[in-house]
Amino acid sequence: EMVACSKAGEQDRLSEIIKELVEREMPAEKERECYRNGEFPWDAWKAMAEAGFTGLGLPEEVGGTDVDLMTVALANFTISRYGGPLAAFYSMGMPTMYDVCEFGTPEQIEKYVKPYIAGGAPLALGISEPSTGSDVAGMQTSYAWDGDPAVLTGGQPYTTCGLEAPAILLIAKDPTVANVPRGAPMFFVAADPPRVTI
Repeated sequence: EMVACSKAGEQDRLSEIIKELVEREMPAEKERECYRNGEFPWDAWKAMAEAGFTGLGLPEEVGGTDVDLMTVALANFTISRYGGPLAAFYSMGMPTMYDVCEFGTPEQIEKYVKPYIAGGAPLALGISEPSTGSDVAGMQTSYAWDGDPAVLTGGQPYTTCGLEAPAILLIAKDPTVANVPRGAPMFFVAADPPRVTI
C-alpha cells in the first residue's frame, strides 16, 4: 500500500506502513545475522522497493513518488529505527539519487536512479577522509583537468555503501581555489577496478 503524503495523518499512516513492512521483513534475529555475517538483506530491500518506499521524494517522471522533505525524513527515521541494515542504503540513496535527478543527465538517471528505485543499490558518497572526516574544507582528495575526464587523486576510505554501489559520487577539491567548498564539485566515479580500489 503506497501513500502520497501531504498531511500529518497521512505521514503517520505512512510511518506505520513502513514499520510493519520492516518488522516483517527484518525481524530482530535477521538483523543480528546480517550484522554478524556482514551481509546486506537484499530480500528486505526489494520488498521496500516493491512497496514504493525507495522512490519517496524522487520525481514521478523517473518512477518516484513526489512527497515533501518532511515525509522523506519521517520515512528515513522509521527505517533507521526499525530496519537496521536497511537504513544505510536508504539514508545514502535519498540524497545521492536526488542529486542525480537534479543535476544528472538522462543517461545517468536511467543508469543509476531507475535501478535504485526498482531495488538496486544506491550510489556511494565519497566525502570522508582519515585526517579530516567529512570536513570538505580540509579534504586532501583533489582533481585536475587533463583533457576529459578529470584526474582524481586521493582516497576516501569511509565511503558509505562503497562495497555495493555501482558508482561513487565523489567530492574533490581544486587545489588552485582558496575557498575549497566553492571549488569542490562532485564527480561520478564508476566502482570498477583497477582504477578504483574497493
